[in-house]
Amino acid sequence: MIFPQSDNEKKAIRAKIIAYVEELALPKSADELLDAYEGRENELLAFVTKMKAKKEEEAETIAEIKILVEELTLLNNLDELLDAYEGRENELLKNLTNLKAKKEDKAGTTVDTKC
Repeated sequence: MIFPQSDNEKKAIRAKIIAYVEELALPKSADELLDAYEGRENELLAFVTKMKAKKEEEAETIAEIKILVEELTLLNNLDELLDAYEGRENELLKNLTNLKAKKEDKAGTTVDTKC
């Protein structure tokens, strides 16, 4: 059962939507979206909240990639790698993590022959 929302609840939802839309720099304005979703503001809020979470997750992935690129001292720069793996950043992160593990394993198994 859906309960009617108070004016304060509607204002709070509207404020969140406006803030998220501005933060996400969406191609449509918050007013355009609110007009399109009139009467379904909760649905719009859920949508922009999901988009915000996805953007935050992507930012965390890129931050991890940047750290691995620096640690591994790769010849490719970060921008080149991100361009090459655009839309597949999680795959890039996995590949860099595996590369780091192999380097660490190789470094740990190297036998010192100097006596």
